[in-house]
Parts: sequence; structure tokens; C-alpha cells
Amino acid sequence: MPGKSFDYAICLYDVIGSYRTLEENTAIIRQIANKLRKGGRAVISVMNMQNMKLRAKLRGCVHDNPQLIFELEASTNMQEHGNMFDMRYQLLDEEKHLVYHKEQFEQDGLLSAEYVVADYRFTQSELSEILIQQGFTILESRFVRAGHFEEPLSENHDNSKEILFVVEKA
Repeated sequence: MPGKSFDYAICLYDVIGSYRTLEENTAIIRQIANKLRKGGRAVISVMNMQNMKLRAKLRGCVHDNPQLIFELEASTNMQEHGNMFDMRYQLLDEEKHLVYHKEQFEQDGLLSAEYVVADYRFTQSELSEILIQQGFTILESRFVRAGHFEEPLSENHDNSKEILFVVEKA
């Protein structure tokens, strides 16, 4: 909607983080800022990099060692129950802020498919800085898990898989 602005925006789960680079993910935040009126508010959540750093069992730089992707075991978690947080199936590339996982999908009698997914992860301070740079005031920021946003969690809690922000356009 060209030229239209809004009072509220919601961007939850892994929309910001869907791209493999900081620049591409920052473009989403910039677009939210561009579409909100002054005083408009947004609720944003991203995947928590600190949680991943604490829990990851598989680690390595995919750029330096692409073989790591081939060694990553495929999971059927996404199709079966949507849980993509099983550490047995995730590879943390701290250098690029990426978490890789392979997902296997059965296509109801058709050929099955296997996808390598990479999600960009943020720390609370990193995303706070980006939000401020894009013209937002942070009203609230806390660690949460999907479906339980009311439950306060510490940064290091096993279930603090996401970071929730409530921001206002300055």
C-alpha cells in the first residue's frame, strides 16, 4: 500500500531472521519504521542467539567447512509437530549468526523433500541497537517462548528461545 501508514505492526516469530544477512533482516525493520506513523507501535520477536550459544551441540563455520551441512542429520520435526529447537538437528555458525537445520518432508505419496534452512539469530543488545538506529524507542524487551509471552524468562533459561520487543516510532 504505497503512501499508507499505520498505527500498529506485528512481526512475530522468525520473520526478522528469515534472511541470511544482517542487512536483509535490517531492511524488514526499516520497512516497518517507514510504514508506521510517529507514535505508532510494533510488536516484534526474533530468535535468541544467546540461547543458541548456550545450548548448541553442533558448531562450526559453514563458509570454511561446507561439509558440515552434509554431516547434519535431517529431522522430520517441522512436519510432525513444528518444533525446530531440537539441538540434535541444529548447527550453529556463530561467525555468521546463522543456525542451520535440515528438514525432511513427506509429500503424501509424492517424492519426499529435504530442505536446508538457515535462520539469522540476534542477541537482545544487537537488535535493540538496530531498532534504535531505525528510529524506535524500546518500550519493553524480554525473553519469551512462543505461545507463552506472559511467562518471564531469563536470557539463559532453556525456554528463552525468542526475544520479544514492544517499540514505538519516535
